[in-house]
Amino acid sequence: MRERPACADRETACDRDGGEIGNKSRRRSEPGRPPLAASAVAATKGLGDQLADRDTGANPESRDYRIALHEAAHLTAGRCLGALFGGATIDADPALGFSGRCWGPDFELRFASEEDRSRFVAQIDMLMPEDGESHAENIAYAHCLCSITQLSAGSEAERIHLGVARPATDDRKQERQLAALICSSEESCSALIAACTAEARAILRRHEHVLMALVEALLEHRTLNAEQIDQVIARAAAAKALSEEHERRRSWQRTIEGAATFRPES
Repeated sequence: MRERPACADRETACDRDGGEIGNKSRRRSEPGRPPLAASAVAATKGLGDQLADRDTGANPESRDYRIALHEAAHLTAGRCLGALFGGATIDADPALGFSGRCWGPDFELRFASEEDRSRFVAQIDMLMPEDGESHAENIAYAHCLCSITQLSAGSEAERIHLGVARPATDDRKQERQLAALICSSEESCSALIAACTAEARAILRRHEHVLMALVEALLEHRTLNAEQIDQVIARAAAAKALSEEHERRRSWQRTIEGAATFRPES
């Protein structure tokens, strides 16, 4: 087994405010799941600006928005990368140590302890290719890349929309542990996480309409199941497609009107 870099064994405090991903599913998206749209749209940005204006970090309403933004970003990046979810919530559970979370289709609770997480990482480590083996078709290798991107999305959404991200130490620790399964040095771990973070930022900007629709739904319902998550995504994608079609028709109408006034030079 490949030696893991020291960064995988660092101890950090459990995240109490940043939320977390409860499952890093390696299964591909099931047929019939609604696809995300191909580009970003500003149609729902007004909602985000309106809600972000309330986020002072002091009152429960602003705290709910930040947590909803964090969890919605996990959902947006995860579904874009083909991950499946069983649900998401912005309701806190002090007993389990989270303020918001997403979970997979097969189980709901987060890793109960550091020992559980370490055991899970060790199991993935056994599936990773050794030096000289092919990485191209290794499912666990791709799983780690997608999971790091999905984990980093929560804090990146906070930076994009709020200007600053509160500590999400549990997300950061999981990123380091997963990166250590692929990389063999501290430097390469940091570079891989930085690359995944940049990709998460690109996904969130490209699918801002989905992100803000999920934020609104989480604020309204507080907890969403898998079906509700996909319904929100499908409606956001349809609304964006309709908006783009209306704009295309308006542009074509302007072209027609311009052509009607054209007079050739004599």
